[in-house]
Amino acid sequence: MTPKGGPITGLTHMQETFCVLVAGGQTREKAALGAGYSPVSAKSQGSQQAMKPAVKARIAELIALATTGAVLSITARMERLSVFALEENRTEKGSLIRGGNIEAIKELNKMTNVYVRQPHSDSPPQLNILVADLKTAEILTRIASGERRLGEGIKEGEEIKEIGETGGI
Repeated sequence: MTPKGGPITGLTHMQETFCVLVAGGQTREKAALGAGYSPVSAKSQGSQQAMKPAVKARIAELIALATTGAVLSITARMERLSVFALEENRTEKGSLIRGGNIEAIKELNKMTNVYVRQPHSDSPPQLNILVADLKTAEILTRIASGERRLGEGIKEGEEIKEIGETGGI
């Protein structure tokens, strides 16, 4: 553990993934493959990574976390994923590797419900609106169900021109 109790920093995304997989019980070779190392070099990379002091310490830390039941808070997980999303991983030849960044962004999107996949259909798209007050939620529900009379603030018989437009409000 680091002095403040947080994860050890300075590892690349591939090294962190390797540590998580080894701590989870995979062999070093399988963990290297899972972390994104090539099948040709997975065995040697697995051995090399496992010998690095920072990697050893992170694996020990992950195993300790698993046995103590400690779990990262949502904020800590989002911060860690943000670090992964912004990392620049390169191959030995210098080409950018964006797979880890994209996966981290996908996980962040899932955690924040930014993009929700829905099956394709011919019906109009559904818009999900998060509302904090019950009155607004009730009004939006009535609009969605096609009710023309919404109650308070709207005169009886007054029609809604578009969502949110009543002429009087």
